[in-house]
Amino acid sequence: MHKPYRWGDVPPPAVHRLKQRRQQREVGLRTEPEQAQLVAVLRELLEELRQTKLSWIDE
Repeated sequence: MHKPYRWGDVPPPAVHRLKQRRQQREVGLRTEPEQAQLVAVLRELLEELRQTKLSWIDE
């Protein structure tokens, strides 16, 4: 039987891998090209929303 995990113990490998993956994801989002791409997509979405809202108001 393994003893239950307590704070301060060395975390099991799975937990460590999860934390690493989360850090990689956070770091990965901060790369410049990806960020620029995200901003561009969001701007397009905003523009589409404005268009649809205006056409809906005009009807």
